[in-house]
Amino acid sequence: MAIYSLKLGFISRSDGKSSVGFSAYISGSKSVDKRIGQSFNFSHKQEVKTARILAPEGSPTWVYDRRVLWNQGIDWD
Repeated sequence: MAIYSLKLGFISRSDGKSSVGFSAYISGSKSVDKRIGQSFNFSHKQEVKTARILAPEGSPTWVYDRRVLWNQGIDWD
């Protein structure tokens, strides 16, 4: 029997963290955080089984590209 596990948390810029870097780590991929100009390469990770982006039906195609999705700026004003 498979056991499902889920861990949620926050990625905070004020703590010096990057959502782009975290996404690259979780998915075992390469990404560049355009906001800070830093590259992340976790493509050597062996234990990544699957990495998916789930979006509502009718979402634009760019949301399925994590390099684009996590570099989108959000204007809170």
